[in-house]
Amino acid sequence: MGVLLLATFASGGGINLASAQSEVAPTSNIRVADGQNPGEVVISWDYVEQATYYRIGYVNMERDYPLAKASRTGNWMEAFVYVDLETRNFVQSRGRVQYTIRGLQQGVRHAFSVLTNDSRYNEPAWPSNPRWRFLTVADWGGTCPTATPFPTPEPPLTPQPPQPTPTHLSPAANGDYDIDNDGLIEVSNLAQLNVIRADLDGDGSSQSGIYADAFPGAQAGMGCPKLGCVGYELVADLDFDTNGNGVPDAGDAYWNYGAGWIAIGNFDRREFRGEFSAIFDGAGYTISNWHGGFGLFGYLDESAVIRNVGLVSVSLTGAYHNGTLAAKSFGVISNSHVVRTATSSPNGGLVDANRGVINNSYVIGAPIANPGMVGALASDNTGTISNSYATVNVSGRGPFIGGLVGSNGGTIIASYTTGSVSGRDIYGGGTYVGGLSGHNENGGTIIASYATGRVTGASESGGLIGRNEGTIVASYATGGVAGTGDGIGGLVGRSYGNGLILASYATGRVSGSGLTTYVGGLIGDNSGTIANSYWDTQTSGQAGSYGGLGQTTRELQSPIGYTGIYSDWDLDIDGDGVVDNPWDFGASNQYPVLRYAGHSVAAQR
Repeated sequence: MGVLLLATFASGGGINLASAQSEVAPTSNIRVADGQNPGEVVISWDYVEQATYYRIGYVNMERDYPLAKASRTGNWMEAFVYVDLETRNFVQSRGRVQYTIRGLQQGVRHAFSVLTNDSRYNEPAWPSNPRWRFLTVADWGGTCPTATPFPTPEPPLTPQPPQPTPTHLSPAANGDYDIDNDGLIEVSNLAQLNVIRADLDGDGSSQSGIYADAFPGAQAGMGCPKLGCVGYELVADLDFDTNGNGVPDAGDAYWNYGAGWIAIGNFDRREFRGEFSAIFDGAGYTISNWHGGFGLFGYLDESAVIRNVGLVSVSLTGAYHNGTLAAKSFGVISNSHVVRTATSSPNGGLVDANRGVINNSYVIGAPIANPGMVGALASDNTGTISNSYATVNVSGRGPFIGGLVGSNGGTIIASYTTGSVSGRDIYGGGTYVGGLSGHNENGGTIIASYATGRVTGASESGGLIGRNEGTIVASYATGGVAGTGDGIGGLVGRSYGNGLILASYATGRVSGSGLTTYVGGLIGDNSGTIANSYWDTQTSGQAGSYGGLGQTTRELQSPIGYTGIYSDWDLDIDGDGVVDNPWDFGASNQYPVLRYAGHSVAAQR
């Protein structure tokens, strides 16, 4: 995923999203070196006094980079993973600071960068001219190579296919619990999953008796490679329905008097206090019939990595936490999902609060209902969500109800929802209901994303966003919107102050009832800025809007390229100075749809 820059617009000659640049001095003297554990890289740089945030970026050059180059956009920046961190969390040593990146593929060349800003939310924009460094991450028996500059990357001629998941065996009789020597301790049963809470940094060192019981006869160091272990990986599917009757009950091993599973890394408990700071790799296996009140993991710190894991038929007992994978995450969650079944409890999305990165993840299946703020992927997002989606129906009682997230103060890019969304507050009014997010806060950014489900709310309800105070770029909504209060719109219910809507559109039918005022085909009410954005006056049933330009169906469908009303839609989204061609216009009887960052055009048609 590329650097996401604050959208600004200019007349004529297309639109450049990179015109607002950070005035904070860039990082200098960036160095990268292998860490003390497998898959670790330590990146260091000179302390920047004016910076409030550092953005650390990295990419696998053999796997992710060539795939990004071979995508329809051909933009290698889309392959990067970014972590935004406050500078106050860094300790200086002789004018330098450092950060350890964990969970990288060993023996593979990676690229690294560090950017600076005085705002996490792109005001002004993150610099688009980063300094890059290369490093081939050492394997467990290798040596540490010297980092080299990374001015302009050159991709391989052909993309490399993803590597297959290794076949794992049961732990050997000699007590080796890392048979493949990848630095991840192998978990084959629920007891071993349970005792991860006694080893939150994942190095296999624990003084707990329950840890030793779960890994009987373990070698010193758990059989890890000479640099030690950094986390855990599944080697089998796990099922919490231990009595096999199809429902969570007192006959299951982790019923815990109805409270269910105690989250790993829950610092509210007296025993094994702390945040999970290691790697947990599901390796493509699933965890079924999980039952608990807080999350499989409680709190993930900034170095935590959760990847390649699926949760099926979940049951979350906590009334105000709808995160089954984690309650709060400052780390990286990737390639993970939740499949909700008819036996799932009403609430239970992916995470409750995301402060880190969620990438290539999804929630599907049975509906989600929650008495408070709710979204299928996260209730509250101030981090980054990319290439992710939800297809479940979502409902809630209270403000901030969204198909993907309840409220967004971070970045959502190349993501979408297809389920219906409905909301009302405890007083019966209902506010901030949106197909993608109920609220896009000041500083929040939504780019190249869409929603297709029906939205039903009261005041400030929209097909994509209920209330917008941030930035929306190259996005659309097609679902119908119905409300009973003020501010009902096909794309956004109400856009305030700093709200910016750019190169976006809506086609869904929009209606209000009762004392509803401020109803519009694109925007119900607006005091922000709208540019080059449209609604369909025929399908929406609305001749007016508080912003945007109304177009007939034919006028929206006829251009099959960046011409006419779409002449300024070829955006430089990632700020590299090159337009990214984010739209596919199809035939003359079709609306434009997104193809940016791996979106499936066929699925949108």
